[in-house]
Amino acid sequence: MLIITTTLWLLKAYDYEHNVNIELKLNYKNLPDDLGVSSETPKSCIVKVIGTARQLSKIEEKFDVPLVLSGKNIIYRNNENYLLPEYINEKVSSLFTENIAVLGIEPDTLFLKLQKIDFKKVPVKLQSDIQYEQQYTCFQQPQITPDSIIIKGKKEEIDKINEVYTKKISIQSVSSDINTVVELMKIPNIQSPTNSVALYLPVEKYTEKNLSIYPEIINLPEYMKIIIFPKKANITFKVAVAKHDLVSEKDFQLTIDCQRIKQKTDGLLIPKITKKPDYVKNINIMPQVFEYFIEKKIDETNP
Repeated sequence: MLIITTTLWLLKAYDYEHNVNIELKLNYKNLPDDLGVSSETPKSCIVKVIGTARQLSKIEEKFDVPLVLSGKNIIYRNNENYLLPEYINEKVSSLFTENIAVLGIEPDTLFLKLQKIDFKKVPVKLQSDIQYEQQYTCFQQPQITPDSIIIKGKKEEIDKINEVYTKKISIQSVSSDINTVVELMKIPNIQSPTNSVALYLPVEKYTEKNLSIYPEIINLPEYMKIIIFPKKANITFKVAVAKHDLVSEKDFQLTIDCQRIKQKTDGLLIPKITKKPDYVKNINIMPQVFEYFIEKKIDETNP
């Protein structure tokens, strides 16, 4: 009997009306392009409503999402910016059913502190972890569209930002072109009309190729002649299968810079690739250093 009585009491209490204060988060949209709300602008308001517990429980999830207030309804008068009680009441009341009455809103008038907004164009940087199938790779830089975006915020905030990053994209066992959309990382206190970019990454099957090329000596003093050993270098690289037969020695330039040869005492020079086709990568040079000796050194003052 006690259990039945308690159950009936709870059911009745569930249907009694209650006065409840609800904190409602606010979000401001459609502001003029060169203006934004400062941290002093209210980010929430308190709404006093009356309704039964049963009715109130049905709308609880609505308050997880901020109420959007339009900047088009802002009144600009006497150096003040505010939203009228009638507009706020209309927006708040639209959240509730007719069985729940709004008794009051605090504050009933929202005064907005607006501040000047600056704009800046910054490049987009890709964050990725892409693993290719064996014998597949990409020979080009990722194509990001757009490759830069406009951001806006307070001058002191956007001055700190020189690039924006994508969310990290991870793809495994890639053997075909990547064509997808990547979201951008959000930056606190910074806004942008662009939330994502398109990513295109052409993927090709590759093979390896070996070539033997003569290095070019540069910046050797006019009064000096040297002999290097060996005479040629072997280079190994990855090349797209479709272009294997197109690539040859003339597509590469291997240089040995002798600008600091007068200060060197180890008798070794380091070669460097200074020209290569776009469709090759991972170039290995053998040997990695060249020996040399001075064949002739003419008196600088008496050439």
